[in-house]
Amino acid sequence: MIGKRNARTAVLRNAVKRRIREQFRLRQNALQPAQYVVRLSLSITTKDIAAVINEWTATLDRYIAKSAAAAVSVAAQPKRAAPSVTA
Repeated sequence: MIGKRNARTAVLRNAVKRRIREQFRLRQNALQPAQYVVRLSLSITTKDIAAVINEWTATLDRYIAKSAAAAVSVAAQPKRAAPSVTA
């Protein structure tokens, strides 16, 4: 979500949205299916676009690494045998 308060011109808002979508598209195969919301909390200028995108990509990469680590730890756990029932 990029409001007019945070990015004054439509050109700036669209540029940020385009770059955020592109970075998401490049990484979406590694991400778990979910809804992702990006919201600017501070006002930005055209000079800040690179910093915003770098922060977004770093956040995506951390989330991917965290998800991968969780998947590995779950896969590494031994499977429990089903309890046997005797009558």
